[in-house]
Amino acid sequence: MPVNATSAAAPSPLVFAGFPASSWTFALRIWLAMLLALYASFWLELESPSSAALTVAILALPTRGQGMEKAGYRLLATAIGVMASIAIAGVFSQTDGLLLAVLGIWVGLCVYVAAMLDGNRAYAAALCCITVALIAIQQIDTPLQVFPTGIARGAAIGIGVLAVALVNEVLAAPDYHPVLAGRIEALYEPGQGPHARYRP
Repeated sequence: MPVNATSAAAPSPLVFAGFPASSWTFALRIWLAMLLALYASFWLELESPSSAALTVAILALPTRGQGMEKAGYRLLATAIGVMASIAIAGVFSQTDGLLLAVLGIWVGLCVYVAAMLDGNRAYAAALCCITVALIAIQQIDTPLQVFPTGIARGAAIGIGVLAVALVNEVLAAPDYHPVLAGRIEALYEPGQGPHARYRP
């Protein structure tokens, strides 16, 4: 039986307990980032250290670029949500009915924008809605606590993002760019790719 030279030359991936080594290194990176985020949050005595660990879990993506893109959108959406919470609670704190109406309009606007977008942009629009719900609506009876709650949430998410970025950089998380570049080159080799039949 003939043996394909390409398959014979390709080394088999290292497997431990049924998972490849790349999966174990990915899990190790996320575990270390989560420990770092929790340690920093407890050291800074943040109101909700679990938000930093949850941010690490949400940003647990296999390549560096994917994680940093989502982290950027998460930071942006959190900042917008915190500012919206402070503005809404500050302006409408004395009128409960109007406050609920404005919060409802904000939620509807965020859902509409999320439906119009895709990927991480839709995630950011939805997170703007969730952030306002976790800050302004949760503190609807104590509007003076909206500002410290918003700052604490923003700090926790920032620590989670920094922990992921630091661990990925130190442990050299894989970059998807070389794989993507190789696939693009393979598409446009002579006799390959979608336009191959049009070549002379």
